[in-house]
Amino acid sequence: MSTPGALGFRRLHPATLLLDTTKVLRQLAAPLLPAALLLSNPNLRPEHPTRWIGAMGAVVLLIAAAVVVDFLATRFALEAEALVIRSGAWKRVTRSIPYVRIQGVSTSQSVAQRLLGVGTLRVDTGAGGVAAEALLESLRWREVQQLRETLLRARDHGGLTAVPTADTVADAAAPSAAPVAATRAPSPEVAITLATLDDEELLLAGATSMQVLV
Repeated sequence: MSTPGALGFRRLHPATLLLDTTKVLRQLAAPLLPAALLLSNPNLRPEHPTRWIGAMGAVVLLIAAAVVVDFLATRFALEAEALVIRSGAWKRVTRSIPYVRIQGVSTSQSVAQRLLGVGTLRVDTGAGGVAAEALLESLRWREVQQLRETLLRARDHGGLTAVPTADTVADAAAPSAAPVAATRAPSPEVAITLATLDDEELLLAGATSMQVLV
C-alpha cells in the first residue's frame, strides 16, 4: 500500500487548457468585438487591415501560451498532514493547507465541465472569507468526488496517516488467532503380560503371598 504523497505532485486535467482559454477570451470579448466589427466594415476598415488581424492573432496566441504555461506550473499533492498546491509560472507560489483547518469541501460542475467530464473542487478554511482557500478546477469528476471524501476523512482523523483504510479495517475486524495448545489424546490402556503360570505355580504363588484368589 502506497504512503500519502508517494505519487508526487499531479497536474489538472488537460481540459483546463480549453476551458481557461475560453474564459480569458470571454473576458477580452469587450475590447476585441469592436475591433472585429471595425475590420468587417469596408467603410471603416483601416488602411492596413492585415496588421490588425495579425495583432489580434498575436493576442490570442499569447493568451494560449500563458494558459499552457500556467497549466504546466500548477500541481497539487496530498501529503501526510496537508494539501499542497504549487502554482505560478514566473513567481512560484506554494500553499500548504493543513487538513485540520479544513472547514468544508464542495464540488461543482459547469455546463462546459459536464460535457468534458470534469469538475471543480473547492476547499474552505474560513481564513479567506468568501474566497476559497484552494480551488482545483478541471479535474476528472470521479477524482473530484474521491478527493472530497479523502480530504474530509483526513480532517476528521487528523491526517492521511491516521485515516483507516480497507486493509486496516479488515485486520481490526478479523478475530485474532489465539495459539492453540497441542493436546495429546489419551492413549488407550494396553495390557502387558509379565508371566504365564500353570495351575500348580498359581496355587503356590497364592499360598506364599498370603493372598486369597478370587
